[in-house]
Amino acid sequence: QAWFMPQNLKSLEERVRGIARAAVERMASKGGDCDFVNEVALHYPLHVIMEILGVPESDEPRMLKLTQELFGATDPELGRKGADADKPIEERQLDFGVITDFFEYFRKLSEARRANPTDDLASIIANSKIDGQPISDLEAMSYYIIVATAGHDTTSSSTAGAMWALAENPGEFRKVKQDLSLIPGLVDESIRWTTPV
Repeated sequence: QAWFMPQNLKSLEERVRGIARAAVERMASKGGDCDFVNEVALHYPLHVIMEILGVPESDEPRMLKLTQELFGATDPELGRKGADADKPIEERQLDFGVITDFFEYFRKLSEARRANPTDDLASIIANSKIDGQPISDLEAMSYYIIVATAGHDTTSSSTAGAMWALAENPGEFRKVKQDLSLIPGLVDESIRWTTPV
């Protein structure tokens, strides 16, 4: 799919940098003290992925909540409150209403992108064909959910884990601040260190 070729992905770079700058400015406006996970790590990658996917910014809180309910099904703070709420954590299961809510949301988005395609990943998924035939709704919904959830959840975990590791190792943080060329290695290492999946 041409949309994923390097030249097209390169065109996203400035949009992603703009989102990053805004996140840094919000963090800087806190006066040197913020809840990094809740104010930066959760929202920056979410905004990037939703921008690429074509989900309106106003729907990002809904996407975050659904992702947390999906991946945190057994977590008393994140899981959907339902029949399993009184069960011990090891007995809790995913509430399939979460999947249904994702499907319903992306079904509407898919219909809109079939009627009026735009330059986003949702339009690519909605209008995808294999051997000249449109992909099934189940396939399309599965792609939407994978991109919408895994795309930001792993990145927020890696980002938060990296910041925590730097906070615990101020000497390493000092090295990175003094030599910004270390940042690409820091990014790679934070994924290994955090193991977000």
